[in-house]
Amino acid sequence: MRNMVPLFFLVLVVSCAEDRPAPVKNAGPVYVADSTKHRLMKIIQGGWVSADYIDTLYKYNSPVLANKGIPVLQLVFDTARFIGDTMYNGFHRDSYSASEQFDVVFKNENGSVKMIPRPYPSIEFKLDEVKYRITDHDTTLILVAAGKEYSFRKVFSVFPEYGKVRLNALDVFVDGWLSCYEWKKEDLSGKISFDKTGIVSGFGKYQRYSVKTKADYPESELDEITLYNDTAGKTFAFEIIGDVRTGMVNSPFPLFLQLFDLKDPGNGMEITRGKLEYELRGRGIYTVTVTDSN
Repeated sequence: MRNMVPLFFLVLVVSCAEDRPAPVKNAGPVYVADSTKHRLMKIIQGGWVSADYIDTLYKYNSPVLANKGIPVLQLVFDTARFIGDTMYNGFHRDSYSASEQFDVVFKNENGSVKMIPRPYPSIEFKLDEVKYRITDHDTTLILVAAGKEYSFRKVFSVFPEYGKVRLNALDVFVDGWLSCYEWKKEDLSGKISFDKTGIVSGFGKYQRYSVKTKADYPESELDEITLYNDTAGKTFAFEIIGDVRTGMVNSPFPLFLQLFDLKDPGNGMEITRGKLEYELRGRGIYTVTVTDSN
């Protein structure tokens, strides 16, 4: 009987050992090497605007029309807002739509480093991955959402901040678009300039401008521009008549920029266009280019 206890104990130990799951072999490190993170950060650093938005704006000359049907209009990645394995998307967050409020996490999946979007609770559609494509010194950022790819073009690498005005990527692009045209008064006297930093010159008391880049549903689907100085400002509905691409350097001012009063009935009712206040003549002075200065 004395030898049966150790024998029983040995059988129990062997039996427990057989029931225990085999240890899982680690296929590799779960962390992402700093060198890989820094390489990816350098690629995606800066402000990006939807390629569909850019193409539609050039075609129809309407910032509001250009955003229809595009769930994500802009991405902004700043290496100063990188913590651990997470790159934060955006600054001035209140200027972003709900679908743009997500960050990117660098993950090592089966030995391949991926940039995985981490959405805020406001996101209503599935975000899969952020990728990039480099061709002939041009970089395209690609957001994969619900299996569909959305392309983005870089509009700046260095973050712009002009005076007290902090611009997001969409602001920078639309201001740059408007600054590419030379404008004059209706009688072709006097030069009026809208530069890419949001400054307007030659337009009376006004010193700065801001273009609405998204529709304010349901109140207004008008394209609007606000002209202002340090003490006052006024918002106009605007329309550019003529094909922007015909307004190149040697053309005799074929474009018209019309500014209208706004009729706002209040109570959330639709804002409509009022009487014509200004009509400027214009032409393109150079073509907007989107560059990667990295």
